[in-house]
Order: sequence, then C-alpha cells, then structure tokens
Amino acid sequence: PEDLQTTSVSSGIFTLLTIVVMTYLIVAEYIGYAYSSSNFVSSVVLDSHQEDLLRINFNVSIPAIPCRHLSIDLSDHLGLQFTNITRHIRRISLVQTPDGTLARHKEVFMSEAVAAWGNVGHDLHAGETITPLLDTTTFDEYMTKYDLVLVNYYAPWCPYSQALLPVWEATALQLQDHPEYAERVTMARVDCTQDNSVQLCRRARIMAFPSMMVHVIVGVDRIDDSNFLLDVRSREYEFSVTSNQYNASGDVPAAVVTYDVAPLVIELRPYHVPLFRFVTSFFAIVGGAYTVLKVVDAGVFLALNSMQKKAQLGKLS
Repeated sequence: PEDLQTTSVSSGIFTLLTIVVMTYLIVAEYIGYAYSSSNFVSSVVLDSHQEDLLRINFNVSIPAIPCRHLSIDLSDHLGLQFTNITRHIRRISLVQTPDGTLARHKEVFMSEAVAAWGNVGHDLHAGETITPLLDTTTFDEYMTKYDLVLVNYYAPWCPYSQALLPVWEATALQLQDHPEYAERVTMARVDCTQDNSVQLCRRARIMAFPSMMVHVIVGVDRIDDSNFLLDVRSREYEFSVTSNQYNASGDVPAAVVTYDVAPLVIELRPYHVPLFRFVTSFFAIVGGAYTVLKVVDAGVFLALNSMQKKAQLGKLS
C-alpha cells in the first residue's frame, strides 16, 4: 500500500519510540515473572483452633507465700469475673533442699480444693451401692442427662459380677470428688436378671457378665424434641461493650497472666505469577503499545498535513 511506502520523520520517531516502549515493558514483565517465585504475600488473619474447649496450663511457683494464702481470680474482656477459683487448681508445697534448690514436698489439699484422683479414700459398707439402677423405662431418659455414661451390665448370681461391684461403686464414689468430670460423666448399672431390664440387655447385645459399655452422645444437643421447631418465641437481645482493667492494691501482691485465645497473626505465603498471566501480559503489551502509538502517530500526521495544506494556500498565519 502507498501508506506503507510513504516515509516521514514523525513516523520514524514514533516507530522507534514504539520499539523502545515495547522492549522495556516486555523485559520488565519477564523479570517480574522470573523472580516472582521468591516473593511472599502477607495478610492479617484471625487465628483459630479446632476444638471448642481450649486447655491452657499455667505452672507458677511462688516459694515465699504459703499455699493457704494463694487464690486465683479470672476475668475476661467481656466483663466476666470469677474469684477464688479452686476447681482445677492443685497446690503443691515447696521445700528447700540442702543444695539450695526447691523441690516438691507434698501436695497440699485445701478444704475447698479438688482432691487428686484416688488420693482421698471412701469407705463403703458391704453391699452398699451409690450408682443408679437403670431399667427399660429409665435408661433412655438417664442417657440424655450426661455426655458420657459408663454402664455395668451384671447378674447378681455371677461371681465375677460380685467381685466387680465393690470396685465399680468405689470408682463412682471417687468420681464425685471431681466436679470437672462428674458434671458430664457418670456411672450406672443394669441388673439383667430383672424382668424390666431383660429387653434392655438384649438391645445392648450382652453375651457375658459382667459387661461394661460406654454410652456417648456425639454431635447431638440435649433438647426437647417435642417442642423443637414448633415453639415460636420472640426474643430481644441487648449488647453492651465494656472494658476492664486489673487493679491491685499495694497491700495485696498479685501476678497477672494474660492469654489471647484468638490473636491476630500475620500469614506469609509464597506467590508465583503463573505462565498464562505472563503470556497475557506479553500480548497486551504488544497490542496495546502498538495501538496507542499508532493513534498518536495518526493524530500528529493529520495535524502536520493540515498545517502544510494551510501553508500552501497561504492561510497559515
């Protein structure tokens, strides 16, 4: 075509400028693609844990204060405060050894503290039982009250059942000393020789005596299914925002330990530009730079051509 054979100074300048711009953009894009494997992208996320209950252990030694003078208070960001917590606290007295180091002397059991498992003995009279005796009419209702129930299926005539029963009752009595377990875990027994318990033992497939089974409620909330999704009630919620600050007087020494159960963490992950993005950017650079500079070149060419025609006609002032 005649347009491609006609040369001009402006066209040459824009051609060189197009080549320089396209070369720079292509080289810069390739360098970014080649070194993108060593790049990291940071983001702020809220750390979470999988379990509903998070166990936090604190091991604090205070050798200069007697155990009976120690107490633990708990407060959270929502304003809840618990004073003199003794449920999961065990106090251990420390003594100084001849070489100057501290060692555990014995575990101090306070009257309001939780005893160590098996450390406090209970006496049961011969034949005395404390576990509930379940049957077909009371079994299902009793299972809904606890998360885990240990059931002893036995027969009074069986010598092995007779030997297990005192140990079973003593264990159930020890369980009552630990409210952290007794609220969710309990023990019971079923006499398979009774008429109202035969069907229950058949349902449990009891083939020998004694048989111990663990009944666990997994993933089911203990709700009243007769009214569930049928009882429509209107509810109103009120929210308040509070802030707390721990203040201790100068007369009472205290050690403050804080723990954030859901902290904000900075997550770093590698980031690499995929190949298709580099290819897409390459064609976008070639087509975009050529199109833009072609439009600018055409505009400059038309402006110069118009000025030349006006100069030839003597209209250019």
